[in-house]
Amino acid sequence: MGLVEEERYLELLDIFSESKHSEVFILIEKLANEGYDLVEFYHGLLDILRTLLRLRLAPDTEVHLPSTLRDQLLERSVRFEPEDIVRMLSVVAELEGQGSLRRSSNPRVLIEMLLLRLSYMDRTVALEELIEALGGVPPSVGGAGNPVEGGGDSGKSEQIDKEQRVMFPSRI
Repeated sequence: MGLVEEERYLELLDIFSESKHSEVFILIEKLANEGYDLVEFYHGLLDILRTLLRLRLAPDTEVHLPSTLRDQLLERSVRFEPEDIVRMLSVVAELEGQGSLRRSSNPRVLIEMLLLRLSYMDRTVALEELIEALGGVPPSVGGAGNPVEGGGDSGKSEQIDKEQRVMFPSRI
């Protein structure tokens, strides 16, 4: 990846994290006008997302990148949950698995649609954050270990697993 390409991938990660959907078309237009091979750009996207995931899971991991790019990717990695990056990688890899990119007479449209799918992809949030955003647990449900009258066979309230993750639309 050359310096310009690295900047473009960082720009793309910003588009994803900030849900700036229309900027996908602007970015692809720039790449096409600058003479980049969009299939090569696609392969670089796989590498960048893989590196982003590695840095998100283990920030001290050694990756073979210039330190400035590593730092920029590390800074962007915290904008995404690991589950989100895995899903993004899966969606990107799916295009190659289908073989449609190699056979396409117009890979630009396929890549634009791929990037739009990623920009619209719902984000994963902790169930605890979702409950808090909705105003907390109502007293009738019982919270913080308080049993709900007449609720359940054992008289104990169900505890919410704080690590449980749910899909939550990013636009809400």
